[in-house]
Amino acid sequence: MNMSSRKKFIWWWGWNPEPLEKELEAMAKEGWFIEKVDGLGVYFTFHKQKPKTLCFATDYQPEATKDYFEIFKEDGWDIEWSGANGWYIFSKAYEGERPAIYTDKDSIVDRNNRILKVLLPLFIMLVVLFVTVVLPILRKPFYIGVYGVALALYTYIFLQVWLHNKKLREQS
Repeated sequence: MNMSSRKKFIWWWGWNPEPLEKELEAMAKEGWFIEKVDGLGVYFTFHKQKPKTLCFATDYQPEATKDYFEIFKEDGWDIEWSGANGWYIFSKAYEGERPAIYTDKDSIVDRNNRILKVLLPLFIMLVVLFVTVVLPILRKPFYIGVYGVALALYTYIFLQVWLHNKKLREQS
């Protein structure tokens, strides 16, 4: 890797993408711009250019249409990454007030509900498999422990999205 390229791991949660967005904005101010992102959206390759002020925004839209992308394009947003089954990162150059793709809390709640719509069936399937397959067949504590950790992580993610929505609704 040369001095004009840089790799960075940035962990973020779908219900709270602000840390990712702020990190990408800080990188752009230093002249580092997204070149490539892995399929999960956590391992970034940057290239060096002239620094500029960019706003970054993430969105989850598993059924994005042509109109969806046209709306962003017409408003001056560029798509930086699409992956992880419906996640997108957009950027927009600006001066003055920082732009946002979500202008109200209801839009954020709608985005989070799209996330929950995908998570809920997978969560139910995970629980059913644990009770019907893993516990009866794999009686070894190691396997039960690994599956238990996966189930606990999934429960944490599901609850965090739900609690974030609840908090947003209470603020309205």
